[in-house]
Amino acid sequence: MSTPTLIGEYFSPWTEKARWALDHHGVAYRYHEHVPLLGEPLLRWAARGTKVRASVPLLTTDSGPIPDSLAIARHAERIGHGEPLFPTYLQDEIATWNARSERALAAARARYLERVLRSPDAKTELQPPFLPLAVRRAAGPATDLAIRFLRGKYRVDASPALHEATLVAELEVLRDALGAGKKKHLVGAGQ
Repeated sequence: MSTPTLIGEYFSPWTEKARWALDHHGVAYRYHEHVPLLGEPLLRWAARGTKVRASVPLLTTDSGPIPDSLAIARHAERIGHGEPLFPTYLQDEIATWNARSERALAAARARYLERVLRSPDAKTELQPPFLPLAVRRAAGPATDLAIRFLRGKYRVDASPALHEATLVAELEVLRDALGAGKKKHLVGAGQ
């Protein structure tokens, strides 16, 4: 049995969710940094056999690729150890909060991509960190192309105001559910 590989992006909250679950359950994995646009052919090849659009995070395993941070977390729980993240009695609540998380993160991604397009400094920071600073600064046009690709891939076409409203609404629900910081967890122990 070979060590799974997590394909992700260092700036992706979805990748962070997957990494956290894998680490929480003590699942060993290698990490491969995906570079948007340039890495798309490799990502599509790695995702072959799935019925979803090739996206990160993607965990490649001997039994096939696992797309999506929630599916990766559930896989980690099945094969790893440690305190369960998905108790049976909380499945509905977990699904509801995950859906809210997906809406909020998609809206945040849309706002992020729009803002990066307008900021030369952000374009430099978005370049792979292993590149020298001078190369990252000169790569602004390539970043523009990659961002336009991502906007098309993830169907980011609504107005910035709509994305902002979605994000604010989801964060307000989260704040209220946590009792303005009085609760430590949304569901389960430690509420």
